Amino acid sequence: MKKLKKIPKWLEWPWWVTALLLFAMFFAVSWGRLDPDFGWHLKSGAYFLTNGIPATDIFTYTFSSFPWANHEWLSDILLYLLHSWGGYGLLVLVYALIWTSAFVLVGRGKLGPVVLIAAVATLPFAGVRAVAWDILFLSLTMFIFELKNPRWRWLMAPLICLWANMHGGFLIGLFYILYKGWRERTWGGAATLFVVCALVTLVNPYGLHLYNEILLILFDSNKSKNIAEWRALWLNESMLAICALWGAMIIMNIKKHRWTEYIRMDVLMLLASLKSIRHWPLFALTAIEPTDKALRKAVLSMPQKLGRKAKIVLAIVGAFAAVPALYAIYSNINLWESREAKYPTAAVKYLSNNPCQGQLFNEYNFGGYLIWQLPSHKVYIDGRGPIWVIDGENLFDIWKEVFSDDEFRKAQFERYDITCALVSADREELINHLKTDGWSDTKATDSSHSVLLVKQ
Repeated sequence: MKKLKKIPKWLEWPWWVTALLLFAMFFAVSWGRLDPDFGWHLKSGAYFLTNGIPATDIFTYTFSSFPWANHEWLSDILLYLLHSWGGYGLLVLVYALIWTSAFVLVGRGKLGPVVLIAAVATLPFAGVRAVAWDILFLSLTMFIFELKNPRWRWLMAPLICLWANMHGGFLIGLFYILYKGWRERTWGGAATLFVVCALVTLVNPYGLHLYNEILLILFDSNKSKNIAEWRALWLNESMLAICALWGAMIIMNIKKHRWTEYIRMDVLMLLASLKSIRHWPLFALTAIEPTDKALRKAVLSMPQKLGRKAKIVLAIVGAFAAVPALYAIYSNINLWESREAKYPTAAVKYLSNNPCQGQLFNEYNFGGYLIWQLPSHKVYIDGRGPIWVIDGENLFDIWKEVFSDDEFRKAQFERYDITCALVSADREELINHLKTDGWSDTKATDSSHSVLLVKQ
C-alpha cells in the first residue's frame, strides 16, 4: 500500500497566511478586552517614569507602607508611553503583534493548523497584558537555542537581563537553559551560561528582592486559592482542540519512545499548568513543535487513497479540533459592547463630581480600574493584594473578612474613615447591612454590575 509522499496543501499553509490569521485573531481579542490590572499597570508606568521607583505602595491607603516590588516596572513604562502616544488602539496593535510574533517564530515551517490551534488555546490569557512578554521572550529563547552555532546562545544574557525587568517570568528562561543542558548533555556550557544569565537578572531596581517577590507570587497559597488564573488546571473550549491534538499525538507515539524522551518542555509546562493554569500559554507554545512532528509522521503514514470509512473518521477527527477552536475564537472576541462594560463607569463619573469625604472601599476586581480612572481616590485593594502581608496580616484575607463579619467591617470602616463603598451588585448581605446603618444607594451604577453606597 503506497503511502503519502508529501503533506497535503490544506495542512501546509504559507507562513504569511498563518501570520495574518493569528494577527487578526489576537487583535480582535485584545480590542474587546480590558484586563482588571490594566489601570494600575498604566499608572505605575506614569509614576515610575516621572518619579522613579517608589519604596512603598503608592495606590492603596490600607497597605501604603508595604515595600512593593513591581517586577513588571519596565513593561509598565512602555505601556504608559504607548498609551500616551496612541491610546488603547496603539496598545492593541503592539500587543497583537507581540502575541503573533511569538507564535510565528516558534511556528515557522510548522503546519498552519497546528500553530493556529495552539494559539487559540492562549486566547483566555491574551490581550494587552504583561504576560505577553513571557510568550515573546520564550519564543526568542527557543529560537536562539535552535541556531547551529552555540556562540549565539550568549545572546541569552542581554535577553534575560531585559526579560527580568519586563516580567517575572524570566525564571522560565533560566530553567530553559538548564533543560537544554540536560537534553544535549552539555552541562559545562549550560552551567556557565546559567550563572551569567542569573547574575545579569540582578541588574534591576530591586536586586535580590526581585526573587523574593516572584517566589511569593508563584507559591502563595492564598493567590492560588482565590484568583482564577492562579488556580489548578481547568479546561474551557479554547483549550480543547490543542489538548485533543497534542494528546492524540502522544498516545500514537507512546510505544515508540522511552519514557525519558517525554521529559520535554511541553510536558513540563503542562505539569506546571496542573499547579496554575496561568502557565497554560507556555504549554501551548512549547507544544507546537512535538505536535507538528508527530502529526507529520501520522499523515505521511496514511495511504494515498483513503476508503470511505477512513475519510469519515478523518472528517470527525477534524471536526473535533475545528469546532471547539472556532467557538473559542468567537467566545473570546467582544466587538459588540464596550470593553469597560463590566467596570463601574457611572460610579467613577459620580465620584469624580462628588468625591468621598473619607476613603473608598472597593471590590477587588475594580481596584485597577479605579486607580486609572479615579486617581483622586486611593483604593482599599487591587490586583496586587493577595500576596501582601504586613505584621502577619494578609490584605486579601482582611478584604474578604469585611464581607463575612459585620463587626469586623465596622471596625475597618472606622479605622480608615471609609464613607463610600463600591461593590458588586451580588454583595447583597453587605449592601443590606450598610443600608440598615443608614448608608444610601447613589443609583450611580448599573445595578447588574455594581452598587455605590455613601455614608450619610
